[in-house]
Amino acid sequence: DAALRLFTEKGFEATTLEELADEAEVSKSTFFRFFPAKEAAAIEAETDLWTAYLAALTERDLSGPVLTELHQTLAAAIAGLDPGWDERFVATRLVVARESALLRYVEHYRAGIKRQAVACLAGKLRLDPEDLRLPILAELATTAFTLAARPWVYQGGRGGRKALLERHQ
Repeated sequence: DAALRLFTEKGFEATTLEELADEAEVSKSTFFRFFPAKEAAAIEAETDLWTAYLAALTERDLSGPVLTELHQTLAAAIAGLDPGWDERFVATRLVVARESALLRYVEHYRAGIKRQAVACLAGKLRLDPEDLRLPILAELATTAFTLAARPWVYQGGRGGRKALLERHQ
């Protein structure tokens, strides 16, 4: 929360690691125990989302059309996030939109999420991990969410999570 507040107020590039540690009342070494980089602190709400999605995907039996299952899995993951996630996610996405370094970091992060989703789907669907359909499915799930969430974010999260989930249908 401290990092997001500083990034929103000062900008990502203008905020130093020292300021982050001071604001959070931790040492720099403690900061790095929780976050591998300054960028990771900036996108924690994004990380929460995709971590919950992968956990839900791992637990879910895929018994219907795969895209519907992926959509429902992501919707369930979003619904289960902590009550403060909405506000943090909106603030995170607005900071990311202003900072090209963060946008690149999010793209790199999501690439890892997609690789994990591909591995999970390969096992669940009994497909070769190299099957082209798997990365297409993983890409569709993340891109569909991004496109659905964008207007919600730019409207300041109006309507709360319920509105986001309705947009995501």
